[in-house]
Amino acid sequence: MKQFLIIAAVVGLISEQVIAMNCAACPACPGSGHSSGSLLTPGTLSLNNLFIPNSDEETGIINLQAGITSWMEGGIGFGLKREKAVWSLRIQVVDEMDSGWRPAMLIGLGSVQTGKNDQSLYLQAAKTFTLNEKLSLRLSAGTTSLFKDFENISGLAGATISFQEKWSSFINYDGESIHPGISWNPKEWLTVAGIMIEAETPAILAGFLYTYQKK
Repeated sequence: MKQFLIIAAVVGLISEQVIAMNCAACPACPGSGHSSGSLLTPGTLSLNNLFIPNSDEETGIINLQAGITSWMEGGIGFGLKREKAVWSLRIQVVDEMDSGWRPAMLIGLGSVQTGKNDQSLYLQAAKTFTLNEKLSLRLSAGTTSLFKDFENISGLAGATISFQEKWSSFINYDGESIHPGISWNPKEWLTVAGIMIEAETPAILAGFLYTYQKK
């Protein structure tokens, strides 16, 4: 618990003044293909563009994420109607065991509840189950709280079913609302997703991956 509070304090000093909506990278919506729990590979950039044409708040969100190390990912997001940006950071404190039941454990900072200007801290567990050569299931669960209001704690939950590593169907809960969707990866570097924000507002996500550091 002490390590958790220390990390929270350090991240908060960096991010306290940059508050905005950052739906495309929050742990509630894995339409980008990596935010359901798996970190980006080090040396990889992810650019996600989320379009919400019928929204009364944000009609578009641009998010840039980078794989920093095998256990850390960071980024920044911009809402088209917001004057400020939000920084996000995810640290994997426990590695997932592929052949066992141990899930990955992550501590993160970013926007969690879609439709709000929140800077939240969250703790998340995620585990992938390979059902067969073509089908896999990824489950995630955790807790989250606004950085300035630790007394108000909400739950996080999500499930993603992937077929042939190209098609995914997902449904997620951000502590207040449910967000279902479908994503398609026609190329390794391209993801297209359709999401129902709060189960009622349609949104389209286009995500791009770029590897700038070859192995």
